[in-house]
Amino acid sequence: MNFDKKEHNRQYYLKNKKQILEDKHQYYLKNKERIKQVNIKYRKENGKRLRVVAWINNPKAVQARRQLRNAVGLGKIIKPCVCEDCHKKFPKKKIQGHHFDYSKPFEVIWLCQECHRQLHQEKKETVMKRGI
Repeated sequence: MNFDKKEHNRQYYLKNKKQILEDKHQYYLKNKERIKQVNIKYRKENGKRLRVVAWINNPKAVQARRQLRNAVGLGKIIKPCVCEDCHKKFPKKKIQGHHFDYSKPFEVIWLCQECHRQLHQEKKETVMKRGI
């Protein structure tokens, strides 16, 4: 019987998920500034490559975001100051458009960063529960 390291790691993670996530969170809290600086440096050095990868992985999403950004910039679409989910007021640069269908680039809901993050987290958890 061969030892399957990948399967072993997966089982270990599932068994200890709560503690692993707590440890990661504590590490992040202790090293927040350093992590931020490393991420900034990485994006500066790899920005173009990351954009190309995003385009290759999901060109419809990139195109929809670009069309929305251009429409907002030209004043064809007015970006609100209020999150459609929590109804709190924010500066316009803190409100983000979320596409449910990339083939309809101007049909978005406007969310604050926190509500947008939560929406994606819920979507991710739903996919994981289905085993997709």
